[in-house]
Amino acid sequence: MNQSYLKECLDYDQFTGNFVWKDRPKNHFLSEKAYKIFKRLYAHKPCGTKAKDGYMSITIDGKVYKAHRLAWLYQMGEFPIQWLDHINRNRSDNRICNLRLATPTLNAQNANMRYDNKSGVVGVSKHKLTGKWVAQISVSGKVKHLGLFTNINDATKIRDAAVVKFRSVAP
Repeated sequence: MNQSYLKECLDYDQFTGNFVWKDRPKNHFLSEKAYKIFKRLYAHKPCGTKAKDGYMSITIDGKVYKAHRLAWLYQMGEFPIQWLDHINRNRSDNRICNLRLATPTLNAQNANMRYDNKSGVVGVSKHKLTGKWVAQISVSGKVKHLGLFTNINDATKIRDAAVVKFRSVAP
C-alpha cells in the first residue's frame, strides 16, 4: 500500500477523520463483474468498521488496515514507523489533528484509565498493605514508582508533575 494507490481507493476528510470509497478504477479488480458489484454496493459510501477495541479498520484488497494508520499515510505520504497516538484517547477519532507520532512511553502515558481503577486518577492506586496512595508512571515500558502518600491529592500532584516531566523528553 502506498499513498497514490490509497488515494485511488478512498477519499479522506481530515476534518472528520472519515473515509469514503471512491469509484475505484477497473484495474483494481480481477473481473468486470467484481468491479460492477463494488461500484453498485460501495462506491461513494462511508467505509470502515469499528472493532471491539475501539479502532476503526478498513479492508482494501483483502488486507485489513487500521484507519488511523491509513489517515497518516493519506496525509503524510508514508506509514508511520513509530507508534501513532490518538491525542484525545478516542480510538475511532481519526482526524489528522488528533494523531501524532509517539514513543511507547508517550503512548502509555496517554492511555485511558484501567477498568479496575478505583481512585479515579490514572497512575494512582491504593496500596493494599498500608492503605496509602501509590503514585506511578510508565517510562520506557517500565513502571516507575513515585512514592506513597496519605492524601490522594498529593499522589495526584506528583503523578501529574511526572507526566509533564517525562512528556517533555519524548518526541
